[in-house]
Amino acid sequence: MDDQVLATTVMQLYNNMLFPIDDPDWFTFLSNEMQQPYFEKILNSLAQELVEDKKFYPNSTEIFKAFAATPLSKVKVVIIGQDPYPTPDKATGLAFAVPPNLHDIPASLSNIFKSIGRDEEISNVFATGDLTSWAEQGVFLLNTHLTVPANNSLGHSSLGWKTFTDNTVQFIVKNRPKAVFLLMGNNAQIKSKFIPPSRIIQCAHPSPHSAPKFFESTPFIDVNTALMAAGLDTIRWNSVFQATHHA
Repeated sequence: MDDQVLATTVMQLYNNMLFPIDDPDWFTFLSNEMQQPYFEKILNSLAQELVEDKKFYPNSTEIFKAFAATPLSKVKVVIIGQDPYPTPDKATGLAFAVPPNLHDIPASLSNIFKSIGRDEEISNVFATGDLTSWAEQGVFLLNTHLTVPANNSLGHSSLGWKTFTDNTVQFIVKNRPKAVFLLMGNNAQIKSKFIPPSRIIQCAHPSPHSAPKFFESTPFIDVNTALMAAGLDTIRWNSVFQATHHA
């Protein structure tokens, strides 16, 4: 492979990833992380895939979507997912979210909506898989691995993203001392070692495999209870629904 082509692609990728970041706190954090040796490996690996015309998700300008959507000073809740959806036109850069025009809601997100609908006494309504309204309220939707090869779930799990998200969690813990972390499933709960126990809400993952245990819990109520205890405004989880409460 031509080293100059690879170097140019790395620089384009770097610029595309940082371009959407307006928040100076996140921009400084991300710029610093991207200079680290582990992140240089991530950039080189992704650039090599681009040069070889291999597809990965999300688009390079959306890899840091969680950081673009929620300024650090607004972060109140952190939800940690696994990795982006590996099929076309689904991954948005926000954990669990899908584009607003997608009516085929993935099973895990559907179960999240069912849990919230039960809590809010809402039923038989359409919910948008676009979770921007949560991000705007201070919900930081972070995947453990920020990219995925096409049709290969967890195919980028050895790229170095785990180090990046470990560092991100520790940065939030330090700079947003009242933020609540919702850790759904074993993979997310590995991050608990970086978080004070009083700031953690844990439950089973909402995937079909663990849905029965997930539905035994009330994680979204529990998050709001923790926010109130910390003196913070609660999250309007029902902002994704296109209807109101039953009369």
